[in-house]
Amino acid sequence: MISTKPFVSDVVIGRIYHFDLNKDRTELVLEGPLADKVAETRDTGIEDIVFGEGFGGITDLEVGPDGYLSMLFPLVMEQYIGFFQLLM
Repeated sequence: MISTKPFVSDVVIGRIYHFDLNKDRTELVLEGPLADKVAETRDTGIEDIVFGEGFGGITDLEVGPDGYLSMLFPLVMEQYIGFFQLLM
């Protein structure tokens, strides 16, 4: 099953963002302060899209066949497999 909710991470703040896609999977569905597709600050409209934070520099995310989210932290040369299973 292909998820309609992609995960995106950032290496600077260490947040994981969770977005919805439109029906055609061609655009992000953004509402509220992000509807204009511009975040004026790092915290503009994040309450609806932040899935998790405080992870440090995440450079890679992957949802495995078991449904678990795997994150790569190159600064500590470590891979962490989430303790939660994602329901797609």
